[in-house]
Amino acid sequence: MALILFIDDNPDTLNLLEQAARLVGHQSLSNPTADGGLELALTFSPDLIFVDYYLSSSSGVQLVRKLRQSDNIATTPIIVLSAAMTGDQASHALAAGANRCMQKPLSLEDLTQVIESITQP
Repeated sequence: MALILFIDDNPDTLNLLEQAARLVGHQSLSNPTADGGLELALTFSPDLIFVDYYLSSSSGVQLVRKLRQSDNIATTPIIVLSAAMTGDQASHALAAGANRCMQKPLSLEDLTQVIESITQP
């Protein structure tokens, strides 16, 4: 069972992502802000982090950079999500340290597949 952190400023999206993670047997944490998400990441060292590209409090790319500066989560897989991901945005997210970019909304199948591909030994 993996601990997955979701950082997204849309409460409906957070709720759906958390429910989906629990449905497939994982624990989840969530926060709607970059600062709150960073604090949770530093405190709990999740196995996987999902970050919204467009956070109202900060850029998701800036958050990815901050996450990568912390020793205890420097290698944690990070997936950046966006409802309107362009090639340039994906390039910026990957350059900041994201492992992957995905388009929202995610189907349960897509979410399960990406979680399992990253969290399986």
